[in-house]
Amino acid sequence: MSSKAEIREKILTEILNTERDYVKDLNIILDVYNNPLKESGIVTDEQAQILFANVSELEGLNRTKVLAKIQARFKAVTDAGVPSYMINMGDIFMSLSDHLKVYTEYCANQPNALAMLSELESNNSDFAAFVKSLMDSDEVVRGLSLLSFIIKPVQRLCKYPLLLRELIAHTDPNLPEHQRLKEAAQKVGETVDYVNAMQRQAEAEAEQKTKEMEQLEATIEGAAELELASDKNRRLMKSGDITRVLKKKVVPRKFYAFNNLLLLVAPKKKIKKGETQAFKLDWAVKIAYTQVIDLGNSQDGVIVNGFEVIDKSHSGPTDGKVVLCASTLQEKNLWVKEVRASIKEHQKKQNARLKNTMGGTVKRNSSRDKEEEGSSDNPPPPPEDGADWREKQANESLDPPGFVRPPRWGDWLQYHHEEHGIPYYYHIDSKEVSWFQPEGWTL
Repeated sequence: MSSKAEIREKILTEILNTERDYVKDLNIILDVYNNPLKESGIVTDEQAQILFANVSELEGLNRTKVLAKIQARFKAVTDAGVPSYMINMGDIFMSLSDHLKVYTEYCANQPNALAMLSELESNNSDFAAFVKSLMDSDEVVRGLSLLSFIIKPVQRLCKYPLLLRELIAHTDPNLPEHQRLKEAAQKVGETVDYVNAMQRQAEAEAEQKTKEMEQLEATIEGAAELELASDKNRRLMKSGDITRVLKKKVVPRKFYAFNNLLLLVAPKKKIKKGETQAFKLDWAVKIAYTQVIDLGNSQDGVIVNGFEVIDKSHSGPTDGKVVLCASTLQEKNLWVKEVRASIKEHQKKQNARLKNTMGGTVKRNSSRDKEEEGSSDNPPPPPEDGADWREKQANESLDPPGFVRPPRWGDWLQYHHEEHGIPYYYHIDSKEVSWFQPEGWTL
């Protein structure tokens, strides 16, 4: 065997082995991380989607369109007693190039995935413990961090043009396979360039979003403590002019509804020369503590198209809530809808984490061979609608629709009543159910 043929055989073997290893790593992402994290409730489906994007689609593509075909070629030459350096792969990569654009979604999502990974490692102790345990003790993970696995598809995509160039350099130019490899390399290279361009665009958009947050923060006196730009997963859902009701008068305000924060700012009466802060912080509340109530118009005409936003964490005599008025009924409905959607999204995440805290177990299931399992995590039946229900309607400010299972307080759990859109309470020992919040309950 000539040295050129020997080098070509090594390149082909490297392509086979690295593709096999890559598909194994994609399965680790799915079976060791994605599936157990979701099934245990450590992360929500939405968080997992941001972390892992369409990795299952990539696994299917590379397993069936690349690895299976390469393995079949090696088996065919082995069965025929032909030297493996004679294997042709041009047609395989020509075919692959037609499918590689599925990597666009994964690569464009990479900035979001890395931001979500950082947030979860910092703010979700169950997640941090889970990934650290795998890195420290799971032989399958090989001591690698989750970050190492998340960036593997991007690394593999960039590796294909390099492997093809090496293969072309050690293929006889007089053979038809040489031309096929050149055409495949050109098509794969064009696709990789396109995917990289989409990734750069996504990164530029993320950077622009950060700059916009920094610029917004710079215009508001007192907003620095909110660290608007530091949270890479913070999204602005809606913003605009609004009025706030204060002492039976309406005053102009600007309202920002983020996915995890509500921010109300007031125009400054006097702006010093050269000052960039045209507004001052008026009121803010994290979505985690927010309740929103749709209000009717008041008889005195002060509240028109109004709604009330309540900070449930506030215990002082003032500023625990604000009454806001939109310019039109349609605008008010849009504000209420956006805020409630953010509340619901947050509560879904909290409910998933609580499920894990209250006894969820981490299981590892194959992404392609997963058995359906029944759930025994069913809520107890709510109280009957009686005098106590009517009293609650009359005397108690109700929690927003969608509120589900906050942290435990003593032996009580809180559940959500779908029909009435409010919580009820269940004692895990006595099995008592009540519409009323137990004494000492805190969120």
